[in-house]
Amino acid sequence: MTTPILLNADWVDNPGPASAHITPIKAIPGLFISGRRFAFSSSATTDCLETHHISHILAVLEPHERPPYSPTIRATCTFKHVPVADDPFADLLSHFADCCAFIHSALARHQSSPDSVTDESNDSSTTKDPDPNPIHGVLVHCRAGISRSGAVIVAYLMWSRGLTYAAALDLARESRDVITPNEGFVRQLRVWEECGCAIRGEEDGVEKGVFVEWRREREGRLAVMGEEELNRERVRAMVGVAVGIMARPGRVLEGVRRQGEGEGEVEIGEEA
Repeated sequence: MTTPILLNADWVDNPGPASAHITPIKAIPGLFISGRRFAFSSSATTDCLETHHISHILAVLEPHERPPYSPTIRATCTFKHVPVADDPFADLLSHFADCCAFIHSALARHQSSPDSVTDESNDSSTTKDPDPNPIHGVLVHCRAGISRSGAVIVAYLMWSRGLTYAAALDLARESRDVITPNEGFVRQLRVWEECGCAIRGEEDGVEKGVFVEWRREREGRLAVMGEEELNRERVRAMVGVAVGIMARPGRVLEGVRRQGEGEGEVEIGEEA
């Protein structure tokens, strides 16, 4: 017998108190992850620039999801925007290499002081004056700091440490236990592993077979699935993320309500 439970859609912005926090990735000094709620905090500028010394922000968000960064953060930090939805059919894999390069370049500021900084906040490049006391942290965030940014952090750990997907996920969760890529991103991370963390050959630049096969499979599914079926799969993936978080030791999912207590919710079956 199952008791219906409903997952409020607002939960994606507030999966728990930690969602408003900027979390350091212990294995990589200077690397941080969060949801977008940090930007709404009155202490956002202090948290970013003074507490964590963040100079680069990688935002994995659709344009309408971008938060109101403070003017100081916008003026001080270098941005990279990756416009990908938290959708199991979205292609995040094609962005992994650029994301890893952006993170790696930002973290390299630990070792050197560049003469200039490239500003990608408006998809254009400008040069800022050098900072006599350069800061060097890099923040990866999405809407909730769970699926999209979590996938990018895992991809970077795989790329930089030569780890398997499973090992990188475990390592990332040592810092932020809610990291749970949706099932589509999990598949893409496994392809990333099979590709040796590079979708193109180093010498010839040709796309690797396993990546081409994954892309062909994805495009084939999108071509034959109707919108209703796609939406069912999207909801199922969101529920899968929520259930995955609930399954974490000591984790209680906030924003879950009994049937009839709210609107805009999806049903989850819970063993009674």
